[in-house]
Amino acid sequence: MYQSYKLLSGPSPNVRPHDFMDDLESFFYVLCHVTFLYNRGDLMKSVSSHEILHKWMAMPGAAANAKFKFLFQRTLSHHARLESLSTKTQHIFHKLHGSLRTLFALHVSSVDEAYSYNPVNPNSPEPMQRFVTWKEYKLAAKDAYDSFLRPVNDAIKELQENDPNWCLQLNPFPSLDPGASEVDNGRPSPASLSAPDDEPQAGSSLCLPPSLPHDSSTHTSRSSSRRPRSPVFESDGPAILEHESTGASGSDARSSRGAKRNNGSAR
Repeated sequence: MYQSYKLLSGPSPNVRPHDFMDDLESFFYVLCHVTFLYNRGDLMKSVSSHEILHKWMAMPGAAANAKFKFLFQRTLSHHARLESLSTKTQHIFHKLHGSLRTLFALHVSSVDEAYSYNPVNPNSPEPMQRFVTWKEYKLAAKDAYDSFLRPVNDAIKELQENDPNWCLQLNPFPSLDPGASEVDNGRPSPASLSAPDDEPQAGSSLCLPPSLPHDSSTHTSRSSSRRPRSPVFESDGPAILEHESTGASGSDARSSRGAKRNNGSAR
């Protein structure tokens, strides 16, 4: 349900394997799940009852197409009106959703076009950038985290200005372990969030892929103006990462892209 568009679409020699953008996109879908089904502290309804969310639980190809349409539609349907929130809070979260949808729509557009790369066609979109050094990977990841956290922190600031005691009104879910989370311990929510430390940490999305060297003195750069790019993908380098094994779901997703584009998805 929370997988990124790229992972749902399947591996390809023209796209990067799982990286930090997939993690951030997945977190955005978690945010959508919680805010769409929020019920003033009461038990949330089933995902299957929601017009948008239940489509994300379909087979990989169908789920990828549903997320593509969700990211690119100009206005959200009434199923995403967040009617359980106050009017001011609705405005804050609608603005947050809009900022993050714009961020991931730009990235998903680059991913989608990379699948269509054809080296024989000079007008073909280019494959995704591959990182040669740890420094390149780290800088791109930090840029991506900053771009994601900026609107999140802005939303937190607005919530605090709107109601300084907003976090005290939350009704935390019961936990089997009283020390399992800061919410259960009654600790206040953070004033803001920040990107991970510069050095790779165990379990972090910033951990260096096994085939990526920490140092490299060479980097062949090329660029393209034929397709939109996320702020983190300004230059391309030689492809050196190993690819995940190809699955049937990937071919299903890619074969349905033509139908998806004909269903009114706004690029």
